[in-house]
Amino acid sequence: MIQFLAKGGSISLLEADPGLMLWTFLVFGIVLFLLHRFAWEPISRALEKREGRISSDLSKASSLRETAEKKLTEYLAQLDELKQEGEKILQQSKEEAIEQRDLIIQEAKEEATSFLEQSKKEIQLAKRASIAQVQDYIVDLSIAAASQILQRSLSPEDHQRLIQDTIRDVGKLGSLN
Repeated sequence: MIQFLAKGGSISLLEADPGLMLWTFLVFGIVLFLLHRFAWEPISRALEKREGRISSDLSKASSLRETAEKKLTEYLAQLDELKQEGEKILQQSKEEAIEQRDLIIQEAKEEATSFLEQSKKEIQLAKRASIAQVQDYIVDLSIAAASQILQRSLSPEDHQRLIQDTIRDVGKLGSLN
């Protein structure tokens, strides 16, 4: 071919050379046979394996995604359930605390009322005892004054002195209590 070009010849792409065509088809056939025999099947098997692996990976990924979504849904449901249970426990605790507070307040009020009533009773008893003591003292003074009156006849000055003594004795009685 180099000699042909060196002689000044030219190659025309539109000219058909039957010998060249035969050799071209023959070489193409041999290359095609060799590719089919040694390269096509391994390449085809590798592509099929890759396709199978990709398909398997996609199905696994889809399965894992569905499983993850189910787990997420379950966890969210459990979380919501636990949240509601926590709120319920908190509400019960608040109600129990309010009941306990009300019970303590009620008991304190009852104790205060009982103490107040007991104090009033004690004051009333002390008052009655004081009044009885004063009455006894007044009776004693009256008896003493009557006996003095009976022992002597009173002059107006004695009468005045007796009244002042009685008032003084009653004043002492008031200062005792």
